[in-house]
Amino acid sequence: MFGGAKTFRATRPPQLCNTPPRMLPAFTFLLAALTVLLAAAIAAGLRRPLARWVSPLAGALAVLMAGQALWSLRTSPLALLASVPLAAGVAMLGLAAFPRRVGHPPGALRRIAAAVGIVLAVDGAVRWSELPPLPRPRHHASLLAGEKTETNLAAFSWSHAFDALCAKLAAEYPFTQWKRIDWAALRARFAPRVRDAEARRDDRAYYRTLRAFAWSIPDGHVDLRGDDRGLREAEAGGGYGLGLAELDDGRVMAARVDAGGPAARAGLQVGAEVLAWNGGPVRSALERVSVDWSEEPPATAEGRRLQRLRFLTHGRVGAHAAIGYRNPGAPAASTAEMEAVPEAYPRPTGTRWDVFFGDPISIKKLPDGTGYIQVKFELPTFWDLMPEREVRGALRRFLKAGAPGIVIDVRGNTGGQDEIVPRITAFFQPRPRIYEIAGLYDPVTALFRPHPETAVRVQPRRPYWPRRVAVLVNTDTFSAGEGIPLALRGLPNVAIFGWRGTQGSFGVGEKTVHLPDGLDFIFPQGQSLDGQYQIQLDSDASGRGGVPLDHRVALDEAAFDAAFRQGRDVILEAAIGWIRKGAP
Repeated sequence: MFGGAKTFRATRPPQLCNTPPRMLPAFTFLLAALTVLLAAAIAAGLRRPLARWVSPLAGALAVLMAGQALWSLRTSPLALLASVPLAAGVAMLGLAAFPRRVGHPPGALRRIAAAVGIVLAVDGAVRWSELPPLPRPRHHASLLAGEKTETNLAAFSWSHAFDALCAKLAAEYPFTQWKRIDWAALRARFAPRVRDAEARRDDRAYYRTLRAFAWSIPDGHVDLRGDDRGLREAEAGGGYGLGLAELDDGRVMAARVDAGGPAARAGLQVGAEVLAWNGGPVRSALERVSVDWSEEPPATAEGRRLQRLRFLTHGRVGAHAAIGYRNPGAPAASTAEMEAVPEAYPRPTGTRWDVFFGDPISIKKLPDGTGYIQVKFELPTFWDLMPEREVRGALRRFLKAGAPGIVIDVRGNTGGQDEIVPRITAFFQPRPRIYEIAGLYDPVTALFRPHPETAVRVQPRRPYWPRRVAVLVNTDTFSAGEGIPLALRGLPNVAIFGWRGTQGSFGVGEKTVHLPDGLDFIFPQGQSLDGQYQIQLDSDASGRGGVPLDHRVALDEAAFDAAFRQGRDVILEAAIGWIRKGAP
């Protein structure tokens, strides 16, 4: 999430503001007015030469369009997306006006460009008129922006920069006390490795050390950006064609066996119990697995365990693993040797293409009449500036059809903008409620303190949904994606379903420390607090965090067989069963 600005795993765009600032409408309305004037001039001159002032007007429009785009990018990505058709309309009208051949009417190609430009300009004006105010208080963005969020240590030596980074984190990381992080101990652990890499000028060892340092912090909003020197591919680019799952009783099972892969050639079948790994118990092997190449540091103990299951079966191409296993129905255990082959391990969804041109909302009616709404991420896209409109329309259809309830699926939701969460969840609220209050660093006291004036509230909107709501989550429900179950949890008609809770990373904003060799260290700027000024969702020192489950679906042998051998959605089935029980 970003903002209340959480971070989006794939793109991490800038934070949205409450409403487009005064300068932005001024740019846009002037742009629209001049576009209409240019369109009228071109339309009037389709059969005769264009007036001499048309070309300068088109040039002025181009300058205004550039200014509006730059201001939009600086202040409101939502406004920038809304303005794309208007900008395209200006471009097409500009093609119709340039180059102007004195004494000649526009040709057919420029007439077509003018017509397309007029259509796009009208569409852009409509989009702009429909832009909603976002539920972020105006001063919230100014508070976040008022704090210094970038520190440049790029000119320092590697070791000096690392020492300065540790000092900054000790002072300004929002969850030091909450997670009980001992920065002095971490510095003592990793500083010798940084110094050694510096002495040898080994940039791969330097990056590897910083990666391990960042991933030792249980916070999904901590990140190390920059060239990984090919280390990720080298250390985790191989696999055995095998995915694992752990049952509630601790047994480790083969949940995925790729046809023709090393595990399949070794004789493993889906449902095989994995007993041993490289000569020792598989549980002991799991404790030694590094998760440094996961997309973000696991925040909870459950999340770390799942990543260990994932990366036990990945490593260097050509690496060998001895596995002991028992296939379903087999009378005895077997052993085999596997060699890792190049494998692109599955990653959570959320690409740049999805963010800008995809659809954040997917809606359908399930066979039993239950409504289904999947929220993939909380960001406006070019085709869907206001995702809440899709939700509102779906609720009206489901109410009219007499749906017994709805399922809101945020499994794998990769986050986005917090400001969109209250707009999506407003239809389920019987009364206003506080969604989030920012806790920010006070340099005078060197403490984090709540700012009540930043409170974000969820305001009820029509149509109100009074029937049951089942929210589906998993540990890939990340950042702003966790905001939807958070905003709905506790309502009498809502229940949260899953194998496990959400990711547990919900910090506000983002700070960047520029390090030598083109690397950036990222960490949250502030705390997300509830109405009692308590930290919400971010994992604590015990490894607990995220949105807890109301209905934890048992992952026993029967559920494993249904999910991984039969391909059924056990979580969805449990949710539908709960909805049907409450149906009138």
